Amino acid sequence: MNNIGILLYPGTRAMFYMQELVNNKLNPSYALILDNKNNHFKDLIKICKNNEIEYETLKTSNINDIEVVEKIRKREENYFIFSGGGILSKEIVNIKKFIHIHPGILPEYKGSTCFYYSLLNDKNIGASAFIMKPEIDSGEIIAKKVFPLPKTMDLDNYYDPFIRSRLLLEIIKNRSYVKTRLQTKKGKDYYIIHPVLKHIALLDLEKEIKN
Repeated sequence: MNNIGILLYPGTRAMFYMQELVNNKLNPSYALILDNKNNHFKDLIKICKNNEIEYETLKTSNINDIEVVEKIRKREENYFIFSGGGILSKEIVNIKKFIHIHPGILPEYKGSTCFYYSLLNDKNIGASAFIMKPEIDSGEIIAKKVFPLPKTMDLDNYYDPFIRSRLLLEIIKNRSYVKTRLQTKKGKDYYIIHPVLKHIALLDLEKEIKN
């Protein structure tokens, strides 16, 4: 993947992304790893070394740090995979095309923890890939996919990064990220789900698993 780099904010999602890519021999041409004091920082370095992926590290947990911006700016890659860590600034988003996998069907489900809301409303969980714009969860949609309901109750630490990594793999395999389409609907913004609503969603999921 000579034209695709990845911005790694160490965590479960970044690990899922890298493992999915290297297991399918789709190594990014470059990885920029931020040292956010997460235990996966060294794991990501090890993955890069073992798979001969060019990488650099920065001692910052701020994805919009000026050093991050300058490192990305100097790279030849046109595309970068975004693995989380906050909201990218307008400055860095305008430097390259950032591919983001969102845990919800866009534009209907924008915002945070959308898979809980889709569980409550639609009894399913989906993900969307898009090229990022400065506005939150807005941009050129690449692909959408509804996934089967999980057989696990661990949505945050397992199923969320799992479905994101699977959709990422699909679009990279098909190189569909170069064929994008603009969003046509505004959609609805969802915010971090209230603990009570989250509990209800998990109870509904538990019933589905038992059935």
